[in-house]
Amino acid sequence: MKEKELEERAQKIKTIFHEDSGHGWLEVDLDLFIEICPPEYVNKSDIYGFGYWDVEKSKVYLEEDCEAPDFCKRLDAKYGEDSYEVEYTYCDGYSPIRKLPRFGCE
Repeated sequence: MKEKELEERAQKIKTIFHEDSGHGWLEVDLDLFIEICPPEYVNKSDIYGFGYWDVEKSKVYLEEDCEAPDFCKRLDAKYGEDSYEVEYTYCDGYSPIRKLPRFGCE
């Protein structure tokens, strides 16, 4: 089933891990995030609320300690462990991600 679903996607899912001098975030397309972690789950979850989102780019930035690992576990369960690749970036000082609105719980 996972292979078929990944085949239907036609390519690996691409994510970017952004890190600055104090923290890190996994950048994910909002549509993919909603597919993997539906809003009814996120709104009731204790782990969401630490990340950020960019409304204009339709991206979410899941914080590295709770949100990103939870998302990756769910992604693995749906599409398999080899379904995505992560590009790494580092920002010296504070990342501009920190200026975005918070994403998650009400």
